[in-house]
Amino acid sequence: MQAHIIFNPTSGIIKQRHKLEDLHHGLAQAGFTPIHHPTACEADLDGLLDQVNGLVVAAGGDGTVRAVASRLRTRKLPLAIVPMGTANNIAYTLGIQDLKPRDLAGLAVPERRAFDLGLVWAPWGEDIFLEGAGFGFFADVLSTYDPAQGKSILRSLSTVIDTARRWQSYPCRLVLDEDEVMGDFVLVEMLNTRAIGPRLHLAPEADPYDGLLDVALVRNEAQESLLRYLVRGVAGGLDQLPNVEYRRARRLEIAWSGFPLHVDAEVRPRAGWSSPAHGLVTIEVQPRALEIWLPGKRAE
Repeated sequence: MQAHIIFNPTSGIIKQRHKLEDLHHGLAQAGFTPIHHPTACEADLDGLLDQVNGLVVAAGGDGTVRAVASRLRTRKLPLAIVPMGTANNIAYTLGIQDLKPRDLAGLAVPERRAFDLGLVWAPWGEDIFLEGAGFGFFADVLSTYDPAQGKSILRSLSTVIDTARRWQSYPCRLVLDEDEVMGDFVLVEMLNTRAIGPRLHLAPEADPYDGLLDVALVRNEAQESLLRYLVRGVAGGLDQLPNVEYRRARRLEIAWSGFPLHVDAEVRPRAGWSSPAHGLVTIEVQPRALEIWLPGKRAE
């Protein structure tokens, strides 16, 4: 079987952490014929993934994995992941955040997993996510930070501080499966992975194989400071705070009134979207949408 390695040739990470020849060697050890495909942008994937057959290997961060996975769900090709990003939330949830090229030899006898995806229907169109979607503080930070401008630690810290100074909660009506939930929310997230963004631990029990999404509801209460929520989100233990509620659901409906939402690391609606800023946003799980291959037996 062929193994098609998808990576961004302009990324320095490919040189620093995983040499391309090491990836080839690990896959060859598993019995694959490795073929690498440098892709400078997502548009390069459209024609490419329509033509390949065999195993697809996404070598990159969560954005690369999402870009590949969103195109594979209609192709039904198996996907393996080599984490090479900053947060690697998807690999972290799968337990392969420390995977090395030599470990790819374990794909000779892979562990096959049926991975859930998230779908979003909104006034601006349809989206897909692997990590999570929602609104509140994290979406507000992303809407100001704008990852498209490039990653910067200083800019991200400055954005968090600025957003914290002027943060707001969102009174909103939600429907979780059949249950109506009203509240004034600091954060509402539908999560498929245990962490999102810069490794924010928002769903410590999330299972991307169970056909459900973990819902984190953080209500606005005077006795809780935003700083405390942020610290727990980074360090873990958010689920232990009062005013934080977790549920599992297949579907969430949001009475949207124009506030920013995020889909993985992208903000919605996109800049320049001019339709009325209100409507119904629906987020739901698509169970067993992807076939993920994990190394079964580590190479000696």
